[in-house]
Amino acid sequence: MVTVFTPTYNRVHLLDRLYHSLTKQSCMDFEWLVIDDGSTDGTQHYIENIQSENKIKIRYQRQENSGKHVAHNTAVFLAEGEWFYCVDSDDWLTENSISEISAALKNTCASDCALIGYKMLADGSMLCKPFTHQMSHKGFYDMVQMGAGGEYSIVLKTELLREHLFPVVPGEKFSTEAILYDKLELNGYTMYPVPFVLTICEYQADGLTSQIYQSLLNNPTAYQLFHMQRIDLVKTWKERICHAIQYQAFRSMSHKQKFVYSGAYKWMVDLFYIPGILGAKYYKTRRRSR
Repeated sequence: MVTVFTPTYNRVHLLDRLYHSLTKQSCMDFEWLVIDDGSTDGTQHYIENIQSENKIKIRYQRQENSGKHVAHNTAVFLAEGEWFYCVDSDDWLTENSISEISAALKNTCASDCALIGYKMLADGSMLCKPFTHQMSHKGFYDMVQMGAGGEYSIVLKTELLREHLFPVVPGEKFSTEAILYDKLELNGYTMYPVPFVLTICEYQADGLTSQIYQSLLNNPTAYQLFHMQRIDLVKTWKERICHAIQYQAFRSMSHKQKFVYSGAYKWMVDLFYIPGILGAKYYKTRRRSR
């Protein structure tokens, strides 16, 4: 079974579209798990109303406003499905989404921690580049090096997610999903491409995608961890140096000693301490000017 997980915050006006796409699935082997991140717009009342319709299995959990990454951590321990499919409140599923996932699972291998499928906008334009045969059973970073790119639909093994939680840092409410994908790849896990559109998306003006730069400034520890992991994951020295500088910059901005790099390139990371401090000053200057 698949757990379709939706984190939501004051998006009750969007949930009905996603709900109806779930009720129209050609395969019903899933549950819908909604984690409400402290909404004040009647989300709980809406969910209770559609639960009473008994069209699909719906479970609801409310938490204090803490961010999508905390909702994700909560959901993986509540999930009853073997596979975990994060579908945001401004997304909805194609009619055969769950069916395509179920069929693709028969072709996974032992190292595959996830299925990865296409995502498109409501007008039919693709949000990602197509897969090639060589991308099968590769990590996400390796797939990007082979020509993949953009935004994809990703369905992960629930058991592995319980072992690889998002970091929770007091005062920070966002953690990029790449932290999770990189960690799994560093541990030898791969993904299996599904060459079908699984998710349709409509970006919102108040969404995370529209606030990327502000997210960098408000969540420096999460980005420190992202760049720290990338130092070991990337293939070229140019990339490694770039991530070392960014790691030092966000480490300076976070004012925390958490996630200190101690890998094979520690000597190089230490060399870029001063450039990192200068990078942090640049970010802080841009914050004041915005």
